[in-house]
Amino acid sequence: MKNKMKGENRVVQKRLKPALGQLRDRHRLVGAEIGVAYGTHASYYLKELDIECVFLIDPYIEYENYTCQAGKLKESLEAVEKIAHTKLCGYEQKIKWIKKKSAEASQLIADDSLDFVYRDGNHSYDSVVEDISLYYSKLKKGGLFSGHDYDWEGVKRAVDEFVKTCNLDLYIETTGEVRGRDTYDWWIWKKEKGKYE
Repeated sequence: MKNKMKGENRVVQKRLKPALGQLRDRHRLVGAEIGVAYGTHASYYLKELDIECVFLIDPYIEYENYTCQAGKLKESLEAVEKIAHTKLCGYEQKIKWIKKKSAEASQLIADDSLDFVYRDGNHSYDSVVEDISLYYSKLKKGGLFSGHDYDWEGVKRAVDEFVKTCNLDLYIETTGEVRGRDTYDWWIWKKEKGKYE
């Protein structure tokens, strides 16, 4: 496993996050975002990347024993969903909304069909492990599996274990400061078939 730390930018970025920025030179991208919330990040990559289709996956429900999500939102999850749909209304022809938990949604996406997966959903260790195991096979060879909040314990542990098991290179870059702490994107490139396929 190689850890490749990039830039130490401490400014809050109001643009495409570093992981998906790796795809700027690719065309007709098909991807999935797990954990859409307000749709802010989707609005950036839909504007800045050549997206043919993206699956936006978020059940907009509270998870039992998981306080990260609802405790930090200013609005109800129903209102957050409405905000996301309004924010992304100019991109309807490129979006397939899937209002389900990611495990259920994975059954609707074919293996070897995605150019990228960006994961910013439930940050618990078990949820991250489950999403990696379900969505890595959805990527085409050379596809990008990525996510946010590598600095969270559950995310970091799950990602590090997967990278070590599959002998992949892990890339990490700061996304800036959010609520008084630095946050980090992480990404890996799909090579050969691994343990999770």
